[in-house]
Amino acid sequence: MNLSLDQFPLLRMMHRLLSSAGHPRRRPRQASNSVPGKGAESHIVRRSSTIEHLHSTPALSPFDRLPVELHAEIFSHCLEPFPHLGDADKPPMTIARVCSAWKTLVLSTPKLWASFEIDVQDCETLEDFPDALPDPMYELYAVHLLRSVQIWLERSRNHPLSVRLVHMPSTPVPGGLSAQLMAMFVAHARRWRAVEFVLPSTSLDAVQTLFPEEFPALKQLKIHMKGQWNAGGGAGAVPFHFVRAANIPWAQLTSLDLRLDAANLLNLDEYLALLQDATNLVSCSINASCCMSATADSTKSHSGGRNGDPLLNLPALESLHLVLQGGFPSGSLALAGTAAAAAGAQTPFLRPEESLTTFLAQFTGCRKLAQLELDWVVDAGASQSNSWADSSSVSFSSLQATLRALAPSLHSIRFAYLPLGEEQLHLALTELGSGLTALDLRFPLADHERDPITDRFLKSLTLPSQSGVQAGPSCSESLKGSTQSDGAGMTSEWDSDAGGPSQAQRETPSFPGLEQLTLHCSGERCAARTLLKLVESRTDGVRREKRGLVSLKQLHLYTMSPILPDASRYTGKWRKAGLEASIESVVIL
Repeated sequence: MNLSLDQFPLLRMMHRLLSSAGHPRRRPRQASNSVPGKGAESHIVRRSSTIEHLHSTPALSPFDRLPVELHAEIFSHCLEPFPHLGDADKPPMTIARVCSAWKTLVLSTPKLWASFEIDVQDCETLEDFPDALPDPMYELYAVHLLRSVQIWLERSRNHPLSVRLVHMPSTPVPGGLSAQLMAMFVAHARRWRAVEFVLPSTSLDAVQTLFPEEFPALKQLKIHMKGQWNAGGGAGAVPFHFVRAANIPWAQLTSLDLRLDAANLLNLDEYLALLQDATNLVSCSINASCCMSATADSTKSHSGGRNGDPLLNLPALESLHLVLQGGFPSGSLALAGTAAAAAGAQTPFLRPEESLTTFLAQFTGCRKLAQLELDWVVDAGASQSNSWADSSSVSFSSLQATLRALAPSLHSIRFAYLPLGEEQLHLALTELGSGLTALDLRFPLADHERDPITDRFLKSLTLPSQSGVQAGPSCSESLKGSTQSDGAGMTSEWDSDAGGPSQAQRETPSFPGLEQLTLHCSGERCAARTLLKLVESRTDGVRREKRGLVSLKQLHLYTMSPILPDASRYTGKWRKAGLEASIESVVIL
């Protein structure tokens, strides 16, 4: 393979910078003719041969004149965050093939081998025939992969490791290759700096006794457990709770991303206890069983510290993603709660909606929180009734107060399948500030009756017309009154006097700085005309300049029923205006 600097943009740029300074060749001194005679002629001949030799030897390139340490640093910037292990067409492998000097430098630089990604494949033969003998080709693949990992780990020496291990199981019983790789990585766990493990929980269960007592270098942790396989090893076995047993240094972490299976899933009480130590978190993404204890002591502690302050002190937190699951506690607590409910006693656990609002209220002290994502996948039967159905309930008022406290710093928000009606969605969004730039709302496509994305909601997002007359009423005006219909068969009893926004708020356009809008809904309660007005109001360059507003840059709409009959005609026009639009609907074959 012929390699050149053109394959490495960073090296090419450095070469140009150094070349611009210029490196003139050394000019030889002219021979002296002051002494005549044969000796002088011989001296002139020797000097001439020296000059010819200097001109025939190529000068060092500007890059080669740099210190070796700077070479290694430049090479490290050519790497991807997680280079795919074994990819011969990407750095560091390609750099090592340029010349012998570069090869020697690459092989002796631990930093170039301390970051890599592995994608583990299951044996196709075992996928179709679980009882079949192992495929010889797969065995060769496994041996080669294990050997390659060992080589990279040896070359990385004592440098902190950044490793991504991905094993998406495709067989009824996951293969053991990822468990073998985990055993190799755990042996170097004290060097972990940024690790991402996407694999079956059985692979973690296999190394549960190998984890060290501490992880001195760990800063970023991502664990996604895949598959339907319980890590407990069968009926009656006690599962290995990785998060509880691995001595994770919560105070060191800057990034946490957990997707745990049922055997390892933590509830909100447990996460609250863990996160109190994670004071340096910048990004947090977790899935949890949506339940919190409702005993007198725990309720008092959930309310916060002195003067009602939130329990969590996460001053650097910028992104929070919560995936709420289940709704029922696990283990002995579940039995106690079920027994208490059957006996007619008060359950010791809050309802799912109350659990979420209580937990979320502990983040109100996060002054840098810019992105909030809430995904609701709680079982419909987890709660006998939706405590947010009543807009004046304590639970829903707590949600409003939390959003109001977070509003000054929030720029992006996502609600996915939260049990919100049209009225509750409006009231929640009115608590957010005008600085919101990204809005992502997703609701069940097939739930036509309770879909909160309606014509009135789209009108509330429509900016005023250029003349000052609103293209559509604000949220408050469009929902005001108990007998006013939205044209889709729904009326609202919400009134602005019952906690709604002020007159000044009703005259203010909703989210004037909105740049990204994503909506997933049934589509049956929205009209094409209303959608077109919304887009038109946010893509008018003249209005943007005069009113100091930004244009909508991305629009993604996914519905069960099509809203625009000829969406491609509109999306093509919008793209010319600078709007990346995607309008899709479910196609039933």
